[in-house]
Amino acid sequence: VILPGDTLILDCYYDSTSRDFFTYGGESTSEEMCFSFYFYYPAVDFQGSGSAKTEAALSQWMKDANSEGYLTGDIDYALENSDFSNIGWDNTKDGHLEFYNRLWSTDYEEYNQNYMGCGGEENGVWLEEVSLPTGFEEYDANVFTCDETTSPPEDKAYFIGNICFSIIMGFLGFMFV
Repeated sequence: VILPGDTLILDCYYDSTSRDFFTYGGESTSEEMCFSFYFYYPAVDFQGSGSAKTEAALSQWMKDANSEGYLTGDIDYALENSDFSNIGWDNTKDGHLEFYNRLWSTDYEEYNQNYMGCGGEENGVWLEEVSLPTGFEEYDANVFTCDETTSPPEDKAYFIGNICFSIIMGFLGFMFV
């Protein structure tokens, strides 16, 4: 249950340590992406939301990472041309993970500047220079785990019937929203 005043924050993590090239974010199948879908009631004029680092924050982080020896390549060329193909990350250098995580941390004001927006068919808002919120309670993935393993009922027809009933009720609920 999401109550008035609650905040949802979606973090996506990717493991590209096996790659020897830069990983781009985007909507192509060759790029990394992060999507989340929510169903809610009652319907309101909302079609989506998103966020991204400002050019100033990303540029500052990249230049700082380059001066510390973590990021290699021509940073100015990459930023001016949106061409990151010659940029590399030295994950053998001590402190590389801590420095990388500064980009996403709220502890580093110079990197904590974002574009955030949301909108619907009729309206929308896009905010610049927004800092990520602080002081939220992180989700505990262990809250909804089961302590014991259970098997499906021996009567498979009953088990399959329950699954079909759940799917149909979910579909009907979606149709009438």
